[in-house]
Amino acid sequence: MLEGEVTYTDEGMVDLKEDEILTCICVPETHIEIEIPDD
Repeated sequence: MLEGEVTYTDEGMVDLKEDEILTCICVPETHIEIEIPDD
């Protein structure tokens, strides 16, 4: 995630890097901006 804040509704089953989010279990609290890698 490049910008913004999210709140998680559940605990994820994987360890994330600081700039990663799990879109299936989070709700944006502010406008978010994400980067989608090419690979």
